[in-house]
Amino acid sequence: VGGIAGANDGGTIQDCDNSGDVSGEEYVGGIAGENYGGTIQDCANGGDVSGEKYVGGIAGKNYGGTIEGCANEGDVSGTNYVGGIAGKNYCGTIEGCINEGDVSGANYVGGIAGDNYDETIQNSNNKGEVNGEEYVGGIAGFNYWGAIQDCDNEGKVNGGDSVGGTAGENIGGTIQSCGNEGAVSGTNYVGGIVGYNDSETIQDCDNRGTVSGTNYVGGIVGFNYCGDILYCDNEGAVSYGTTIGGIAGYNE
Repeated sequence: VGGIAGANDGGTIQDCDNSGDVSGEEYVGGIAGENYGGTIQDCANGGDVSGEKYVGGIAGKNYGGTIEGCANEGDVSGTNYVGGIAGKNYCGTIEGCINEGDVSGANYVGGIAGDNYDETIQNSNNKGEVNGEEYVGGIAGFNYWGAIQDCDNEGKVNGGDSVGGTAGENIGGTIQSCGNEGAVSGTNYVGGIVGYNDSETIQDCDNRGTVSGTNYVGGIVGFNYCGDILYCDNEGAVSYGTTIGGIAGYNE
């Protein structure tokens, strides 16, 4: 279900706007429900988008496609895989996009993408508030073998476990030159940039937002497992709970 197209299979959607609300169950987007190997460029959505799974302000799921120069102002709500631009970015690229709508869901909830799998989000910004339960991030709820570069989050991020100003959880991916200004709060694994980092690199990132949680709370990373934290700065207050650090709550 999409405000412009239900599915975009290898085609191009350019300079299109949607202002109506869009609702469905799965693969729901303000512009396209699913972008399969196609291009969505310079498009804008102003309507609220709601569904259950794979729900995004621009595309519900971006599968091997490109979303570039797009903006979302509508609120986005769902259950799993919910994002201000794309609910799930699977082997696709999101570049130069901005989200200003509030994003809410349960798991895999992000200001830009709920889940970023094996590809790139770059030069994109989130200004909306992000609320979820697990895997909640200002840019991506979950980053698996993907790259998040030159992205900024200004919205509040609230969740339960694995909550971060940039990504809730990062496994095998790279996060570089990203910044967070929003307040980040959660329960376990809460970080100004990443909540839980597994075996990869966070570099040249800075946090200026407050960070609060119960266990494993850090100004940059809540829990860092076999990963590298390089040239990062934290200026935000880190508070509450146990195992708390200005840079990492726990480093292993």
